[in-house]
Amino acid sequence: MDGKKIGEKLRSLRESKGQSKRFLARKLGCSYSAVCSWEYGDRIPSDEMKKKLAEHFGVSVDIFFAD
Repeated sequence: MDGKKIGEKLRSLRESKGQSKRFLARKLGCSYSAVCSWEYGDRIPSDEMKKKLAEHFGVSVDIFFAD
């Protein structure tokens, strides 16, 4: 899956929970700019971060790999 699609899914999950990018960054222990980069598709989260994201949102990590 490309970065843009991962970013779209991540943004959708975050917004559905009413969370800001800053809140998500604090919860995950990463930078605000990292979250922005993922959502814009400029960077792809590491596999470890994908696991943290999946746990945070209560979804399967597969959501970040499926088309």
